[in-house]
Amino acid sequence: HGLEVGINHPKYPDGTVPRQCLVAGNIFAGGSQIVRYVKDDQPGEWQWSDNIFQGKLGIPPLDGMREQDPHLQSPEDGLPLPTARTPVAERPPAKPHMLTEDLNGSHRPSRRTLGALQFSQNLIAPRPLTPEQVGPHAKGLPTN
Repeated sequence: HGLEVGINHPKYPDGTVPRQCLVAGNIFAGGSQIVRYVKDDQPGEWQWSDNIFQGKLGIPPLDGMREQDPHLQSPEDGLPLPTARTPVAERPPAKPHMLTEDLNGSHRPSRRTLGALQFSQNLIAPRPLTPEQVGPHAKGLPTN
């Protein structure tokens, strides 16, 4: 699942439905079920804004989540990258301080690319983190 909402927690082994969340500016691609709710319980007071998906959504259609090709390019190593054809957000962020930088720390302009990376001609793909780079015994993050 691209997004599993309310996954099991030791305190709540049967899962619990989160409330009052904003899911904005994402690309969900691939998989047989992109979104899954624990116990099929839809979360309360959630807002969905400027999200696209490609594949089987797995839940009823939502405002703020539309089916569209993300036009990503997949390098040999690293995460899929946006292209000049990747959709941009249709409206400004819900809060001005949100989405000011992408995963690489690059500035996001007012017409921001959907997903974790802002498209530019000089975009460098971040590499997925390794077990040595995360957790209490991490030795440090890679530099691009």
